[in-house]
Parts: sequence; structure tokens; C-alpha cells
Amino acid sequence: REREPGEPTHQTFALQNSLAEQPLRFILTAVGTSADRVLLEVDGVGRLEIPVSLQAGEALVYQGADEATVYSPQWRVLGTIPVDGDALIISPGEHSLMLDANLGGESEGHLKVELRLWGGAEAVAR
Repeated sequence: REREPGEPTHQTFALQNSLAEQPLRFILTAVGTSADRVLLEVDGVGRLEIPVSLQAGEALVYQGADEATVYSPQWRVLGTIPVDGDALIISPGEHSLMLDANLGGESEGHLKVELRLWGGAEAVAR
């Protein structure tokens, strides 16, 4: 959407980690626009800049460790991006996540965000 001068471009999310310390896993998908210069900040201190350039439909997937994977709209691997995994470790409790990115000029485009935390195992009935 079009922003007014001085209007923040970032979005802040609240999340709850109910289990042990773990990496914050995520999927970022460029929907209807390109996106680059992704910035994540956990609890106002764990600032992480990801040097990625996503075209419309491409996704950046982080599942822990020291790299994230870029996928095409058809989920073909396009490459990997180095990531400082230590900046994305979250302890048990409540946390805030700030996300910012430079989006292309398409007015209807956005960056879809999926945050993933591993939970406890659940028994499945037979």
C-alpha cells in the first residue's frame, strides 16, 4: 500500500514460545511484488539483516542453522543465503518480532510471513 511520509514500513508481531529455547523458523513469500533488504529484530535486540532479493512468488525459508533457502514459486531451490542463526534463537516466554523489507512499487503486493515454532508432540488416535 502507499505510505505517507514518515509512516513506518515495518510490522511488529507478538509470539509465545511455550517450550525450550529454539530457533525462530519462518517462511517469507513475496506476493505480487518483489522484496529485498529484509530486516528481522527479535525483542528489540537480535537484529538480523538478510541479503536476499525475492521476485514475486519466491519464498525465503529458514529452519534453523546458518542458512536460509530461496525457493521459486514452484518450490524449486534457487539458492541459499547465509544467516546468523544466533540472532534468531528465542527462549521460552513472550517475544516480539519486528519485520521490515523494501517492497517493489506494485501497490497490491505484500510480504507474507509464516512464523514457525516447534511445539510438543501430540498423540494421534487410531
